[in-house]
Amino acid sequence: MSNHQPTLMERRAYCAYGRLQPLECQARCTESKRVPRKPLSEISGNRRRINRSQKPKRVQTGCKLCGVHLCVKQGCFHKYHA
Repeated sequence: MSNHQPTLMERRAYCAYGRLQPLECQARCTESKRVPRKPLSEISGNRRRINRSQKPKRVQTGCKLCGVHLCVKQGCFHKYHA
């Protein structure tokens, strides 16, 4: 990791490490909205489950030498070059 340095890239793009390892770098949780119901009313079986977003973060930082976008705060930069 001698010449690999984090730098600010021109545009925002998805983290390259997050594309390789989707569970390591994710933007945020996307939960279904909870709808209040009346007490003792029927429970719907069609309610959506809680899903984690499979998209990696959109970042503006990256590796100057490789030319790829990588998260610096979540450690994707160091994991990518390990």
